[in-house]
Amino acid sequence: MDNLGIKRKRPTFPFVKMRVFIAIETGKEAKEKILEIQKQFSSFPLAFAKKEHLHLTLVFLGEVQEEKITEVVQVVESATKKTPPFDLEFSSLGAFPNLKLPKVVWVGLGGSLEILSNLEEKLKATLAQEGFLLEEEKFVPHITLGRIKSYTNKQIRRRLGEAIQRFGRIEPVKIACNAISIFKSTPTSAGYVHALLEKINLKKHDENIGY
Repeated sequence: MDNLGIKRKRPTFPFVKMRVFIAIETGKEAKEKILEIQKQFSSFPLAFAKKEHLHLTLVFLGEVQEEKITEVVQVVESATKKTPPFDLEFSSLGAFPNLKLPKVVWVGLGGSLEILSNLEEKLKATLAQEGFLLEEEKFVPHITLGRIKSYTNKQIRRRLGEAIQRFGRIEPVKIACNAISIFKSTPTSAGYVHALLEKINLKKHDENIGY
């Protein structure tokens, strides 16, 4: 209320936020293989990742203001400038937090892990420099297979861990990493829906340039 006794509304600021993450998308062959593996664990109370959600997360940014998305794109473009396309492949199954009482089941990755790790570190370092707050977690390259449902008791989780260990290694399906994608994740009554915001292609570098 001002000096004249008039009640005035406070100004509102339309800051739109969205859940954002940076990822590498998997190809059709990799997705089909993961769907096959999911079927082999269908007797366990797992909420399986949908086919369209199968990806390798590099950085989870959390809630980001819409006007900051341009900065995220610029960071990815800068961080990937010297990163050529590379290949990854399936290695074995794993779980978070551990195989004794698993909560999240995933497919581990092998292949050009040094390039992948360098890229992930560069992305996080550059984002931090730009003021983005990131969770400090050890990077474990993986694709989430499914999450155990909340009501599951420890006995079933132990059995799941034993089944994962018995599964052994996976056929080394190749994942061609030719681009880095930026997604937004929107919660709905049917779960999260992912939408592509931007895709930055990785470029081959001619080692003979300048000679």
